[in-house]
Amino acid sequence: MGKSYAILIENVKELLRERGWTQEKLGDEVGLRQETISYLLRGKNIPTLEAVDKLSAAFNVSTGCKLIPETTFKRAYNE
Repeated sequence: MGKSYAILIENVKELLRERGWTQEKLGDEVGLRQETISYLLRGKNIPTLEAVDKLSAAFNVSTGCKLIPETTFKRAYNE
């Protein structure tokens, strides 16, 4: 698991705690099963960009500001 992915996982966990949401609630918000959310939070699944966008929308945060470090976007778009 890469550093950026580990940061994404920790940020999602923090947002869950801040909002008092369960994995099931998050799954309902983004249209994914609770099992899929669990796999993501344990590093078993790598989310697609679409899933990251859905997570951002569910938490009402900017993808670049809260979920994924800026350097990840720079690297992805400059390659």
